[in-house]
Amino acid sequence: MDEKDWLQLRQAGITGVFNCCSSNEDQNLPTFPASWGWHSIRCPLPDHRVKQNLEQKLLIEALEMLSDLYVSTSSIYIHCWAGQERSVLMGIGLLSLQDDMSIFESLDYVKRMHRPAKPLFSQLALLEKVISGSYVREVID
Repeated sequence: MDEKDWLQLRQAGITGVFNCCSSNEDQNLPTFPASWGWHSIRCPLPDHRVKQNLEQKLLIEALEMLSDLYVSTSSIYIHCWAGQERSVLMGIGLLSLQDDMSIFESLDYVKRMHRPAKPLFSQLALLEKVISGSYVREVID
């Protein structure tokens, strides 16, 4: 992303950023100006390059943070390095929670809107397990 990309997001009405990258992944990316008043949350999640599985506890925390950000801003940009795995996973999770869609309906919608979407199967399976659990619905809803 460069500065013009941030400006396009601002012009589109985006007011929040949910960043799935670790701080060393995006250290060379320009940041949006603080004067814009955007809400920004960083919640590093593993992708295919990391030899670490996404843990259920981290996924639940990420979904809670993302849902809170969505409720407080209602227009968010979900960011990860390539825009294919982690941000897609979180978008699918948010759609499932906020619009009461199944994981499969959310995945279908996201893939139609964003063709490069390639969430990891293991992470989708975990998301489905978490979303279908009563604990998460009580906490996030």
